[in-house]
Amino acid sequence: MTTAAVFAGESSGDLLGAALIRALQALRPELSWWGVGGPHLAAAGVRLEYDSSHWGALGWLESFRKGLRVNAALHHCLDRLSQPPPALVVLVDFGGFNLHIARRAAAAGTPVFWFMPPGAWRRRPRIPADMARHVTAVATPFPWSAERLRAAGVNAPFVGPPLVDLSQPPPGLSPEEHQRQARAELGLAADRPVIAYFPASRTTEVRDIWPMMAAAARRLDDLAPGVQHLVGVAPSLEVADLAEGNFTGPAELTYTPKARQALAACDYLLTKSGTITLEAALFQRPMVITYGGNWLMKLEYRLFYRGRLGYIGLPNILAEEAICPELLERQANPAALAALLSQWLQDPEATRKQRQQLAALRARLGRPGAIQRAARLAAELVPSTKSSPSRR
Repeated sequence: MTTAAVFAGESSGDLLGAALIRALQALRPELSWWGVGGPHLAAAGVRLEYDSSHWGALGWLESFRKGLRVNAALHHCLDRLSQPPPALVVLVDFGGFNLHIARRAAAAGTPVFWFMPPGAWRRRPRIPADMARHVTAVATPFPWSAERLRAAGVNAPFVGPPLVDLSQPPPGLSPEEHQRQARAELGLAADRPVIAYFPASRTTEVRDIWPMMAAAARRLDDLAPGVQHLVGVAPSLEVADLAEGNFTGPAELTYTPKARQALAACDYLLTKSGTITLEAALFQRPMVITYGGNWLMKLEYRLFYRGRLGYIGLPNILAEEAICPELLERQANPAALAALLSQWLQDPEATRKQRQQLAALRARLGRPGAIQRAARLAAELVPSTKSSPSRR
């Protein structure tokens, strides 16, 4: 077997990387994969050198704490890339780590394919000066990202957002039938509204965000009796991380590790910022976006980011307008969150405009097929013989 390597960080990269690797396995079945990622890549048949599920860091302090562990893994992977060089290296997001991987792989003559470059959602993404020298091709999800990359000399085809593919109902099912199926699988009533909560993918975020969401859920039980509560548990977490001590929500609380199952089943979302907001937008689910953190993270945000970030939710960033309400800092409290969701539950027409805007955003993001398009591009980079790839 010819070896190939894939490197992904955090939950979203692990999910998208696994979808790409499965598509590549159909096109290039001779490839045997190793790399860095999480449970989705492992399930796709990748032999993991390191599990990156818990590597995600927010703020200076957490980054420092995890830096030594990640740095040791990076040096091991850099050495592994020359023993012998793989036929292809696939990078998924994870900018700082993967740029080092790209440089070492390119030096060994290995083709490098970057799937979903970091910061592609930004209208003016920061592009490393040496990216064009070390990366053979970049599959990017947004047209403005492709334009900026190509202007910097990078071979960057626009493939579209892969999350469009993953948000499609199963073949033969309408969105309404998909919702009924998801509720039945979760044991939820078909005739009662469902609110889904997506609090975190990191344990540090759980401590800061989930208690606030759980308190809002308890308030909703009083404001809107009969509502059903559904919690999306990230692959990097356990239900126990959300069900300890004062973190518990209402008595009737359902958990699922399947984000798309939760998105299909729910009517509305209370979610933190992150990739999940774009997934929810593609399911056209009205959402309230919130965020909280420890005092050091709040200070860092106020000093360095608040003046530069117009929005924190991806639907709002991509549309360049406030499609979904964002409740941050002092506004991010259980009473305010519960009041807004209660208004929607009592008057679904209050979300009509948001639904229309989400539908328009989905249409702008293009047709399905991004994963297959990216897989075909990556497959073309694999040398046709089983000999070591030639130096570029």
